[in-house]
Amino acid sequence: PVRARLAARPEEYRWSSAQAHLIGRDDGLVKVQPMLDRVSNWAELLASGDQAMFDDVRMHERTGRPLGKDSFIEKMSFLVGRELGKKKPGRKRKDGN
Repeated sequence: PVRARLAARPEEYRWSSAQAHLIGRDDGLVKVQPMLDRVSNWAELLASGDQAMFDDVRMHERTGRPLGKDSFIEKMSFLVGRELGKKKPGRKRKDGN
């Protein structure tokens, strides 16, 4: 919402989870605990302006692949029973390689 100029700050946008995460309390849209377990200081995260990190998150939102270290991706792949990591681009070869 900030980049789109819909709000000056993320927590000012009505449909953003930022406000709930900043105050640490569930609202009608989100349950904050899962993300608070991963990011303990939302104010610091939002103020950091770490564009590379935000771009990485956006890319993974578009692809549907999980974001994390290789060990995390491997564990998630095992748990769901399918490969979740990035694959080689293009069509599969007919000979199976």
